[in-house]
Amino acid sequence: MTNKIDYDLIKKACNLQEDSYKIKGIVALSVLEDVDQMIEQFFLRKSLNEASIMLDVFGLLQSFFVGIDALYDLSIGTTKYKYNININQNETLKELKFIRNDIVGHPTHRTYQNGMVGFSMIEEKSIKRDTLSYITYVFEKEKQTINKKTIYFHELKEAYLKEKTTLLEELTSFLLNKNDLSKIAPLLEEMFQDALRSTYDLKDIDELTKLFLENTQIKQDSNHRFLWRTRILKTLYTWKDNEFQDTIDFIILKQIIKISDITYDTLNQKKEKYQVRLPKAIKQFYLFMRKNEDSLNLLDNLNDKDHPLHLSDINGLLALNPPIRAKKLLEWLKTINHGPYVYALGSILKEYKKNNKTQ
Repeated sequence: MTNKIDYDLIKKACNLQEDSYKIKGIVALSVLEDVDQMIEQFFLRKSLNEASIMLDVFGLLQSFFVGIDALYDLSIGTTKYKYNININQNETLKELKFIRNDIVGHPTHRTYQNGMVGFSMIEEKSIKRDTLSYITYVFEKEKQTINKKTIYFHELKEAYLKEKTTLLEELTSFLLNKNDLSKIAPLLEEMFQDALRSTYDLKDIDELTKLFLENTQIKQDSNHRFLWRTRILKTLYTWKDNEFQDTIDFIILKQIIKISDITYDTLNQKKEKYQVRLPKAIKQFYLFMRKNEDSLNLLDNLNDKDHPLHLSDINGLLALNPPIRAKKLLEWLKTINHGPYVYALGSILKEYKKNNKTQ
């Protein structure tokens, strides 16, 4: 993959898109330039006045928020998809996303049926020119849990600039290469059929990765969503559980379908339609959620073990007295410590909320 960034090539690609994509891409390029200037201006300011510091810090946070949105818009404006940008795999920017979604933008306040309360807030006295902290509180009947996390602005800046540079490099590479993934599609079909029989060969995933890298010239350590999902799939292939193996098999099938969708989108072809049956535990969980749709917000963090309210949201669902299979499923999720497993299973449970929106 080339390390050079061709802004003119990216801009030209955006201009060739249909109206909505064109506007997204062109505006995003302009916004990214503005954000760079705003971030630099923050680090030049030296005032120690408390009000001035708070104003500058919240301005910096907003600059990062806008910049990250622009990265997604540029990916969509250039390629029609967001496959080249994956902020959740950047641990530093993931913290920023939480601050935006759950503290600054739309403060999260959970009141669970069992009386438990959970929320997060910025610790005002911690706001300095180089850092801030936020605290998550979970209050139960006879105990309280308090977790504090600190964010360093120089780390945010470096993480953001790295993510921006990687995206611009990958978009340049995408536009310079043919990105012929036609050999990948039949391999995915073969893997899907094998997975229906619970037959898994890690060599297939290695071949899948090799074909993608050869035909896109993207770096192997990239967080491109194709490569990210193949890494998840590889760890799922070795996941075993005596009680929920049918659920694991289902999760594997769903990941193969996700990778297939990326492949056909990149080829600009109609997606392959795959049919998979829901395992009994997942089906029972969806039926349980249908009766408790006022608690859909408890699904939001099930796929993120690092979210401060991940465990308390699972406990909140358990407090709703789910039927036995759904209850065991949630208790199983609660015991899982491996991030990719939590993401894969939690995402399946979250799909009820996504599918419910389309009904």
